Amino acid sequence: MEFQVGDRVELKPLHIYDFDGLHAGMQGTVMYVNSTGNRLGVYFDEKFGGHDLRHECPDGHGWYLSATWVELIPPPCDIHLDFDFDLLRGG
Repeated sequence: MEFQVGDRVELKPLHIYDFDGLHAGMQGTVMYVNSTGNRLGVYFDEKFGGHDLRHECPDGHGWYLSATWVELIPPPCDIHLDFDFDLLRGG
């Protein structure tokens, strides 16, 4: 999976990051992707004791991590209904 800046992600339930307040289910926004796509800088919604991603987010919300630690949160889908309102009106 290739991540892009602006993607919303969620930490997977892994035991390797049980430090500094990180925990499974935390959600955030990708602020940095390295050239190979395997390292991310994530601005987490909640303050947990992280850092500021080199001034890219408020102090305490940022963390650099392996892309394997997170999964993409799919964007909300847009529902477009094609409906013939004339049928509703009896026409």
